[in-house]
Amino acid sequence: MNLEDLKAKLNKMNGWQRAWIFISGIILLPHLLALYFFFPHDYDYIYIAPADTNRVIIREQKWVDSYREPCEKASTEVFKSSGFVSDDARALNSECNQHIRALNSARSNFDQEAASRSEYRSQVWNVIFYTFLVYGLIIGAIYLAGFGVAWVRKGFTSK
Repeated sequence: MNLEDLKAKLNKMNGWQRAWIFISGIILLPHLLALYFFFPHDYDYIYIAPADTNRVIIREQKWVDSYREPCEKASTEVFKSSGFVSDDARALNSECNQHIRALNSARSNFDQEAASRSEYRSQVWNVIFYTFLVYGLIIGAIYLAGFGVAWVRKGFTSK
């Protein structure tokens, strides 16, 4: 379809159809403004970097895996001994616990970030859907009202 065909089709439209297109265009502007203002602008959702959290998980998991046996020995020595425990065992046990907590925290953060991104996408699509649903209902109602007025007018002018 070229520009000449489009002009010919637009020239064949009656007054009600032209008014409907004009009013639809005017009504579109406030809907686009509403879409902008009600669009979820929560930048906490947008700037979450899952790769950073994933790197922390991988780093901590490597550390925990590489020190698993010494950590288990230190943990056993600290918790099961009733007497003297070496400072090295206490320090290693503390470090192991710190890395395990960091790993669990990173996994928890990763899950929360994924849920936040999913929630954000859901909010975005809901706002877009409902904005254009309302717009479609309004222009549909205007078109039907114009069609009804034309039908009634035609009834009064027919012989």
